[in-house]
Amino acid sequence: MFRSLVVLAGLLIWSLLASPQTTEKPECGKIESVRGPAVVIRDRKVADAKAGDVLRVNDVVQTGAGARMRITLMDGSTLSFGARGELRVIQSDTTAQITLIEMLHGNVRANVKTVTKAGGRFEILTPTARVLAVGTVISVGVPEVETSTSANSAVIDQRTLEDLPLNGRDFRSLLQLEPGIAAGNPNSRSLSDYKNVAGTGVTVEDHYGSVTNFDLNIPGQTDLMPGQYTEIPRGEPPKPPAPMYTPNGFAPGYNDFRQKFFPHFNFDRAENPAPGSRNPDCGRGSIINGVYVPSIGRNDTNKTPIIPQFRTEITGTGISTGNALQVHFYNDSPCPLKFVVTSGAILKPTGFTGRVIEGLILGGEPLKDFQKMYTVGGKVYLKPLVGVAPERNEQPPEDDAEEIATGPREGVALEAAVPAGSETTMMLRSFCVELHKLAPHPKTIYKFADEGDQEKYAPNRALVDRAFHMLLTRQITLPPNLSLDNIVQWMLWAHIEQMNEKRFRDEFIDLVKKNYEAHKQKWDKEAEKRTEQMAQDCWMTVQKVLNPA
Repeated sequence: MFRSLVVLAGLLIWSLLASPQTTEKPECGKIESVRGPAVVIRDRKVADAKAGDVLRVNDVVQTGAGARMRITLMDGSTLSFGARGELRVIQSDTTAQITLIEMLHGNVRANVKTVTKAGGRFEILTPTARVLAVGTVISVGVPEVETSTSANSAVIDQRTLEDLPLNGRDFRSLLQLEPGIAAGNPNSRSLSDYKNVAGTGVTVEDHYGSVTNFDLNIPGQTDLMPGQYTEIPRGEPPKPPAPMYTPNGFAPGYNDFRQKFFPHFNFDRAENPAPGSRNPDCGRGSIINGVYVPSIGRNDTNKTPIIPQFRTEITGTGISTGNALQVHFYNDSPCPLKFVVTSGAILKPTGFTGRVIEGLILGGEPLKDFQKMYTVGGKVYLKPLVGVAPERNEQPPEDDAEEIATGPREGVALEAAVPAGSETTMMLRSFCVELHKLAPHPKTIYKFADEGDQEKYAPNRALVDRAFHMLLTRQITLPPNLSLDNIVQWMLWAHIEQMNEKRFRDEFIDLVKKNYEAHKQKWDKEAEKRTEQMAQDCWMTVQKVLNPA
């Protein structure tokens, strides 16, 4: 028996020696592009970062002054990483849809693939914040307040790495910190022990995100809706959300916020310019709801910035729910332009592009009989009309500048990526706010409504945001034969018209019946029965949104 055990042990040892052993971490993504000084550190070995490099879980990525990097993760999400930063991916599970990222300092803009699985999450951890996204474009800024002891001006090298101490609270790099350590453990350092960071800034462009303090013992959670930002100071709960834009331009305080949390990501153009990629006299403003709004201090020279020439035209598509409006953008200037339609903006009919359509004299239909529309907004970028168009890797270091060359991401407001160029069209996901009026005809011209209408319908934005949020977080499920657009549209009508259950049912059935007749479909007992069930299902779902537990 003893001899048999010895032989078995010998065979086991031989098999271990003969079989190749690997401790290589799983792949988490790859570097798509890099410019400027940047390194990847793996197993305490430093290597210059290069386009095409594979990144593995727990690799530390550092960028120096003037550097930029674009990373594609395994789930298709992308990270645009700015200068003077340090981060690592500590979990990348595409099956469970869980991605966890630690960022010590710097700026990152994450274009997150929508999370659809229960328990899935995309989370960025900083010394003061936990930032959770379920599918959005989200920017996270972690500026340092004291930089003399950190590796933010030049990336770490092998000799410096070997000299880093492995204990003590005063650490300089993620390399000295075990991944995934929670705050408050007296026996282990965590991100929160990095004292060079006083706060984290977060913006959300579409979909939703939420933030808490990195230390879960500090109560308070802030949910960010599209177009909002917040700050998470050290030792405090997140501040209440604030809007990035208003219908009249940048919201008060937003430029100060960007200067504080995204100083190099957005404004440090002179540090490492891309020759020929952009006219330096171009201002860095945005077209917000059809009005050019300059961004303070963001032109590259001391000259008066070029005021871009542009045109917009908004028309209907013939429906009242979903992609009911389309906006045509024209860039007539030598500058790249960003066009923003703010979430919750109200548009009203102002005219017609033609007088006679298919025998119908549109002039016979008063403009007041066409619906005013609520839109969830959107954003597109256009290249200059003339001159050299920026390449993907030659963009100004703006949080969203890389989309100039590629069009926007697919998101709430867009059905497909918008092509770049001097003109383009974007579909506006929109909803009617007037139940018994005509849908926007393809020849109906819309413009942004006046301040009175914007204020009147402003409270509805919270409801629309809540509907999207509840669906994405599985608090509601869509009934059979009903889309999210159906739920949002009937929720708006129910709220604006103050409907009770009976009126809701009657209006729902009446409208569906009219649609049957308009499409020359048979309206019979079976159709009526199905519609009654849909009305009941829709009412129950709408109530969950209007009156959440």
